[in-house]
Amino acid sequence: MPQIRTVRESVKRYVLVSSAEKYQDPRHVDSQDLLMVSNRQLSDFRVGLVPRSNLRDDTVILSEALAAQLKVEGGDTVRMVDLKGGMK
Repeated sequence: MPQIRTVRESVKRYVLVSSAEKYQDPRHVDSQDLLMVSNRQLSDFRVGLVPRSNLRDDTVILSEALAAQLKVEGGDTVRMVDLKGGMK
């Protein structure tokens, strides 16, 4: 699978679930500043979008709603990749 860019370039991050006031809504962010985030469940794979500003060194901030949609909780790991290629 090394020929699949999203597999090759994705990184793991721990989930930090945060209240709405700390979470930046991806609908108000330029598409070049969005990252795909996915759970790591093969049988119930889910993907969402988060703003790059929600990314930290080893964590990513998810809203309660997105965490529920991805079926992840605080402390779980997710995979992330830049929509345009290359984690910056």
